[in-house]
Amino acid sequence: MKKNRSIIFIMLAVMVCVMLSGCADSSVLVTNHDRPVYNLFSSISHKDGSTYLNCFTPASRKAYLASKDSAGAEKIVAAVLEKSGLESDSELSCEIISRTEISDSEREKLQRQYKKSYSKNDTIEKAFLLSAAITDGKRTIVKDFTVVLIESNWYIYGDVIESFKF
Repeated sequence: MKKNRSIIFIMLAVMVCVMLSGCADSSVLVTNHDRPVYNLFSSISHKDGSTYLNCFTPASRKAYLASKDSAGAEKIVAAVLEKSGLESDSELSCEIISRTEISDSEREKLQRQYKKSYSKNDTIEKAFLLSAAITDGKRTIVKDFTVVLIESNWYIYGDVIESFKF
């Protein structure tokens, strides 16, 4: 019995070491509120329109898909690349260069704006302003994004973006 406990203890210790060693090599800490911005640019590089749209709040995504100007999930990445003047094989990289939590009064203002724009009463639990440096291999732009926490999920706040104007 003691031998089994020792083996189990050793296995658990090895698993913990393996899990921790995977984190030690990471040079960039990606927080939950950063994920929608990183996912946005990864989805462009991978030409994944569904993931691209899922970076935005459900209400803005629904409004975009219902609009007459919508390229739809299948074609939105091509529209983003075209309107941004990027090649179809462009691989974008993104780095969050600053994060600022939005005050409660500003978050409440966003909440009222959201309700007015989308007729949705979703609660914005938290919000951050992120500045991201976006590179396409030739040029770098800095773009600000507002990200919001709604029902335990982080989203980019605002209308669906089709152009980054490189």
